[in-house]
Amino acid sequence: MDIEIGKIARDALIGVVSGVGSAYVTLHFALKRFYFEKWWERKAEAYSSILDALHHLKNHVEHELAFLRVEPSLRPAGEEVLSQLTEKMISATAEIRKRADIGSFVISEEAVSAMRTLQTELDRITGFSEGQQATITDLPEHFRLRLSAVNKCLDSMRDIAKNDLKLPMTTRECIVRLIDILKRRTK
Repeated sequence: MDIEIGKIARDALIGVVSGVGSAYVTLHFALKRFYFEKWWERKAEAYSSILDALHHLKNHVEHELAFLRVEPSLRPAGEEVLSQLTEKMISATAEIRKRADIGSFVISEEAVSAMRTLQTELDRITGFSEGQQATITDLPEHFRLRLSAVNKCLDSMRDIAKNDLKLPMTTRECIVRLIDILKRRTK
């Protein structure tokens, strides 16, 4: 009888220890997943705000280019829209600078580099340098260069965000990647 009680107590102790151990492991992995998902949400929000800001920059430049082609007599009607777009462009530029300054705390270093390259390119196009005032002589060309710089950053930022967030690939992207891998193996 004493042997049976000892065996029951031992089995109960093993059950309790394994239950506590499995609960701890489950809790550990659940918390790890929770933190990962929260961090992923922060990254997704950051990339979303960056892409939104780049959209506003692009939209402003495209409207500026279109505004240059409008007859002078029709321009007063478009000036209010352009003024609103300019406000959005200013806040978008501030958002891009803020995200670049925060750096790779949330987003990838590659994304930060792309935004800093855009800032440098826009400053160069505008003609700003240390302590000098910009003078733009060819306005349409100025806006085309700005549009090109923003489009280049927008395209690269989409790919960077997709890679950093590890979004699922489309079927086409899977096939292209598979073909690239097979090509490298046959070389």
